[in-house]
Amino acid sequence: MSGYLSREHEVIHRLTTSTDLAVRDALLQELECLRVERCHFHERWRWIYDVGEFHCWTETGYDPSLSQWPRDIQLLGAMAYGVSDIQNGGLHQFFGNETGTMAPEMAEWCERNDLPHIADILREAMAIVGDPYPRSQSERRQILTAWITEMGFEKGREAWDPFQSLDSRFYETWESVSFDDTADRWLRDVCGIRSLRQLPPGVVDFGPFSNHFVRAYWNDRATHPDGEPMPLTVDQVLEKIRHHTASADFRTFRIQMGNPFGAPLVTTFQREGNDWSVVGFREGGEDLLQEPKAAAVRSRLNRVFETCRQLLALPTDRPDGVSP
Repeated sequence: MSGYLSREHEVIHRLTTSTDLAVRDALLQELECLRVERCHFHERWRWIYDVGEFHCWTETGYDPSLSQWPRDIQLLGAMAYGVSDIQNGGLHQFFGNETGTMAPEMAEWCERNDLPHIADILREAMAIVGDPYPRSQSERRQILTAWITEMGFEKGREAWDPFQSLDSRFYETWESVSFDDTADRWLRDVCGIRSLRQLPPGVVDFGPFSNHFVRAYWNDRATHPDGEPMPLTVDQVLEKIRHHTASADFRTFRIQMGNPFGAPLVTTFQREGNDWSVVGFREGGEDLLQEPKAAAVRSRLNRVFETCRQLLALPTDRPDGVSP
């Protein structure tokens, strides 16, 4: 166990690197039985399945359809990530970073979890930034920079940071919040995830780095986001899809795929009886069922669609935006 803080740490690390289904199943079974040392249920589950849905928040707003994960799971990730940023550098840093785009959904999550005081602080801080609240990080940074320029950086943070009193209120109020217990209940009771081996309906476990697996479509080998090769072939990816779609209860199927040419691709399939049809094919906020793509990218999108069509025995007609 050298190099690991605990057996819990080792098992979680192996789950985030192993692509072998049998190995992953054995590790999941073991982790279910291990007592919590540092990582609570919600953290374990999100790390195991590489749930990082931050691309749903863009310069123009929040679009939950950009992810294969249900909206309530996206909100949990936003809250966990956003709070860590506030704790690290306060609300001024939070609003200047990408995490600030998630502020409205964080306030919603707090309201729905009976944390109105935290929600009030977030909304009060958002109102200081602007009304309507600017989702654009670049716009928020311009506002924050203007304050510093106007008040003078040399005068100290008390002069140019309007969030200092709210920071104090946030930290004091947050100390009374049992976030891990609340997040665990949310994942179990609201999202319906009661086991580390359980996935939401319509979501496929592609193993580690699931949000990036589609690079296998480009070069027959999946790669880690930093470019390192992973032992995952296209055939292995398709086998996982077949395994998860075999159940008759599996009626909606969304594949989220990393895209070296831009925002993640999300293809949504829907089944009526034994017949599947494509009901969504998007890159970022662009609906590829409606809008054509540049020829250089189109051939690669065709390959994704053709693979999915063959797998699910879809009609041969391609979406208008994905035709050769």
